[in-house]
Amino acid sequence: VRETQRHISTVKYHEDFEKHKGRFTPVVTDP
Repeated sequence: VRETQRHISTVKYHEDFEKHKGRFTPVVTDP
């Protein structure tokens, strides 16, 4: 159970990180 909870927390953390990264940093995928 602990492993599952940690995995869920990690996934949620990455989702929030992606949101904030996309919000606060410009998208530079275009050349």
